[in-house]
Amino acid sequence: MTLLSKTDLNISLGLEHDLKKLAKFIAQLYKTYNDYGNDLYNNLKYDKSKLFIPVVITLEQWYVKLNLKLINILNGFVLGEFALANLDKTLLDKYLTIYFLQRSLKTISK
Repeated sequence: MTLLSKTDLNISLGLEHDLKKLAKFIAQLYKTYNDYGNDLYNNLKYDKSKLFIPVVITLEQWYVKLNLKLINILNGFVLGEFALANLDKTLLDKYLTIYFLQRSLKTISK
């Protein structure tokens, strides 16, 4: 999350830009897993016994899921990115009730 996102009261100046980036990362994560599930990786065959947990790792904790307004904005951006990538929106419902986990490097390095 950029400094502008953290400090400006107008969310359209910085925060929405950062949420769009996060939405792109989420869509990329699902596209990669979808390709894996369709056996598009020659060196890594699909194994349906493996559990898929979508995780986006960022440099710092974003706390997006603590604010319903931010969640709704992010959801809209994610759906837009799914449409651009021709991804089925039902993928979001298929994997857990939370369609992605966001963790910071500090959190996962402990």
